[in-house]
Amino acid sequence: MAPRVIFWLCIGVIAFTYMGYPLILAVLGLIKGPARTPSPSQWPAISVLMGIRNEQGRILDAICNNLTNGYPDDRIEVIVCSDASTDDTDALVRQYGDPRVSLVRSDNQIGFNEVTALGARQAKGEVFLLTHAKTSFQPGAIGMLARHFADPKVGIATGRIVYRNPLGTAIGSGYKAYWTIEDAVRAMESRLGLGVVVVGAFEMVRRDAYLPIPSLYSNDMTAPMYARSRGYLCRCEPQAVQFTDQTNDNAQEFSRRLRMAVRAWSSILYMLKTVPFLGNAVDWLVLVCHKYLRWSTWLFMIATLLASAMLLEAGPIYQVCLGAQMAFYLAAGLGWMMSAAGCRQRPLWAPFYFCLLQAAAMAGLVQAVLGRRIGVWQPIT
Repeated sequence: MAPRVIFWLCIGVIAFTYMGYPLILAVLGLIKGPARTPSPSQWPAISVLMGIRNEQGRILDAICNNLTNGYPDDRIEVIVCSDASTDDTDALVRQYGDPRVSLVRSDNQIGFNEVTALGARQAKGEVFLLTHAKTSFQPGAIGMLARHFADPKVGIATGRIVYRNPLGTAIGSGYKAYWTIEDAVRAMESRLGLGVVVVGAFEMVRRDAYLPIPSLYSNDMTAPMYARSRGYLCRCEPQAVQFTDQTNDNAQEFSRRLRMAVRAWSSILYMLKTVPFLGNAVDWLVLVCHKYLRWSTWLFMIATLLASAMLLEAGPIYQVCLGAQMAFYLAAGLGWMMSAAGCRQRPLWAPFYFCLLQAAAMAGLVQAVLGRRIGVWQPIT
């Protein structure tokens, strides 16, 4: 009896995570209708807080991309927040020659969240835009996102990030597919006023809703949860686009996902202290459905596999399910080997990348429980 219960429970949780939850959001969105975005009578003053470390090759282009994005010249400033850079980045910023550009530096490496908090202390804007130098904004993207702040109920907003995959690798294709789903879920949550996750590199937050978050913890989740706890709405703007290049190396991508998972699991207790469950139960439920169920899928996958093996004699449905699972993992293994060899087999990148995500989530939980914390800047090169 127990294996059957475990099998169907795990199948149900996985199905709800990847199909049921988005379907519920879509149906509720159809009932409620799209959120209306007012046109601002005056654009808010924006302070771009650009957290960087050793970006001498990109910093000038990044500053220019922000200042020439189409936002009113007298309503934007760029504060480059240098996390103990050791190259010529700081000198290039000081020599930029535009009064709207300034530099804040930490002599010790303290991580993205804390170094941008240094910039926030001297920022003049009504709204902060948190970003870094590894991405570029589509023309008009900053204004497209800023218009949401014409609604005083909006405290935080996020754009859409587009990952470019010029080499057509399995890693790049897998991550692009992952973000297609992620963007859709964020947009549907935003329509319902339930957004609790933002893109950390394209996050716009009202000064009154801003929380300086320790770099050990995930800003992507904690910042919107905090804003929501103060009565603000979180908006996602699909037309506000930011571009970045996806990593093409399997080991680098696993390392990056592992760091994200460690920070996500480590953030739970901090978020509970900052945003108590009582009084914020709906937002916590949305966060669990949006993120933590996905990061726990590996557990339900393992349990389903074991239960299927134990139920082989119980009927053909369990035999088919076990065969399907073994075929899926075989495809993932072949996808990994072919990706490592530089082959581009599209039918195999989906199971390969999905399993890579789950392996990183599992390892991240183990490391977080064992006390590992990641706060300082660890760039992907």
